[in-house]
Parts: sequence; structure tokens; C-alpha cells
Amino acid sequence: MSTKIIKIDIIAGVLYVLLTVVGLITLLFYSQANSLDSLLKQGLYFAPFSLMVVYAFVKKGNVDIFRKHENLHYLISTILLLVVLILGREVLGAKRSINLIFFTFQPSYYTRIILISSLAIYIARYNDLIKENKLLLMVKKSYKFIIFTILSALLILMEPHLSVLIITVASLFLMLYLANLDNKVVVIVVLVGLLILGGLFMFGHSYRSDRLKVYLKYCLLNPNRDEVVVTADQEMQIEESLGALSAGGLWGTKSDFGSAARNFVPEADTDYIFSFIGEEYGFVLSSIIVALFFALFFRLYFLSWKIRDIYRRYLAIGLSFNFIFTVIVNIGVAISTLPSTGVSLPFISYGGSAFLMDSFSLAIILNIIGREGVAK
Repeated sequence: MSTKIIKIDIIAGVLYVLLTVVGLITLLFYSQANSLDSLLKQGLYFAPFSLMVVYAFVKKGNVDIFRKHENLHYLISTILLLVVLILGREVLGAKRSINLIFFTFQPSYYTRIILISSLAIYIARYNDLIKENKLLLMVKKSYKFIIFTILSALLILMEPHLSVLIITVASLFLMLYLANLDNKVVVIVVLVGLLILGGLFMFGHSYRSDRLKVYLKYCLLNPNRDEVVVTADQEMQIEESLGALSAGGLWGTKSDFGSAARNFVPEADTDYIFSFIGEEYGFVLSSIIVALFFALFFRLYFLSWKIRDIYRRYLAIGLSFNFIFTVIVNIGVAISTLPSTGVSLPFISYGGSAFLMDSFSLAIILNIIGREGVAK
């Protein structure tokens, strides 16, 4: 297929640029009370390079590189996940990134794109089997994807990077559900997934069960939360996060260097950046930022359904869900509606790897939408 020049969807493009600008402004305020490193790197390297990647891939790219070279991407992804375990940089007990010249790269972000693309390939290839409920036959024919998925999940768990794995699996599940997977199978898959997740929290690394206890203590939906006993160190992160959000009120602290800016909230420029946003900007502006995220998601999601090619349609849908799930998890952790886990806020949190791969995911979707001509 020719790589014809296509147009960028204006609405989605503007929303992406707005969120990027919000991220740079947020890091500017954060840097006023801290080092300028995060602002300079994001402003001089990560954001401009990511914007160029989005523009270049939307105009000239072709997502068929994933479909035509499926096995090659399996190999590259697996090698990168192995390399990060052997040579990766260890931070807070986890090996998730490989040191490059200007930034660190997290292979799990690349793997999630390949997993979503691969499932889209098999949905397109065996769409009739799904509709006819011949799932055993589809499983038999999809052995390469299943092996790659299990291997990738194990390697990502070894890093560990559970949050990316959970978000990716949730995206894969919704792709199958929207492809008309039988409702009985849906229920079984959900139950099995919850059992596995519960096992990882209860019988995996001790820090996961500690985070679950902290979540149960602060979750408003838990009627017995006062009976949950945690240590001061265990609850410090979420306690400071909620304190920062509360201090922001309706209109924020207006750069008065609140608790988040002064690093009372750990990871305030990455995993807990929404706590900083809530304290700095207040409830009103924070809500507008959340609305921008959902506006971008719904724009991408509804346009994706208009795509005629089945593979491209489900690739765009899967990446759209992956994007909004990442947003929901990051914000959910900050406001204690979800257990604590490490995931950045797309286009706003500091970090080159996540920023670049989130932008590349968006570029893939916009390329598909533009190539199909579904945007009006």
C-alpha cells in the first residue's frame, strides 16, 4: 500500500498539543521549588521529539509495518524485555528501563503496542470464528500470539511493572469483548483475571499486599476501613497525596509551593503528578484537564469505529483504551480510588520513555484515522 500524505485530525491534534502544554506548565511550576532538570529535559528533548514523531508518522507512516512483520516485532520485544532484566537500571527495587544517551527507555511500553497490534491481527484474521463462537479453534490457530503474551507477561512481572501489564490486559480484553466475544466467555475471563490479580497482590511481593491494605484503609467504599491497620510509612504516600489535593481547594495554591511541590508527596512529578496538579490548580482546573483527556479519548474511540479495515479498527480501539486506562489509573491512585501503582499521566508526567511511546500510540491512531478518511 502506498504511503500517501494524509491529514491530521485537527481536534485530536489540538487536544494532544494542549495536554502537552499543560504538562510543560505543570513542570515549570514544579521546577520553581525543585531542580529545573525535569522541565529542561521535557521542554528541550522529550516533548519536541515526541511532537515530531507524531507529525512524521501521521503524515508518512504506515501501520502495516506491524502486521507484515509480526514475528520480527515479537522477537524485538522479547529481546528488549530480556535486556532490561540483565542490563536495566534498578530504581526502587525494579528494573524497568535501559539507559540510552539522552533518556531511559522502558521496553514494556513498546511491548504493549505490539500486544495490542497482534490481537488486532488475530481478530481480523479469525473474526468469523469469534462470531461463530468457535473459540477453541481460534485459540489453536493463535498459538504464536498466546505464547508471546504469556512470555511478555512473565518478563514484565519480573521487572516488575504490574501497572502496565494490568492496563494492557484490560485493553486486550475490551478488544475481544467489542469483537463480539461470547458473554459466557467474558464472565469466565473476568473472573480468572480477578483471581490472578488477587493472587499477585496477596501472595506476590509483600509491597503489593501492603499497598492493598493502604488502599482498603483509605477507600471510601470500604465500610470497615477504620479497622485496617497500616504503618505510618505505608500510608505516608497516599496521606500526603490526599492532603495536597485537599489543600488545592477550588482554585489551587497558585504557586505558593505547597506540600507536593516541596516533595512531601513522593514522585510528585511522575506517578503522583495529579496530586501536584490538584494542589497547584485546584478542583476546577484539574477537572478541565481531566475533561481534555476524556475528550481526546472519545474523539479517537468514535472515529476508530468508522474504520473499515478490521485490523486497523481494533488496533486504534485498543490503543485508545490503553490511553484512557492509563489516565484513569494514574488519577485513581492519586485520589485513592485505586491501589497505589506506578504509572505516569500521559503527556503531562515527566519522563521520556512514557511520553514518547504515548505519543507514538497516538500517532498510530491518527495515522489510521487520517488514512481511512473518517474524520470530518
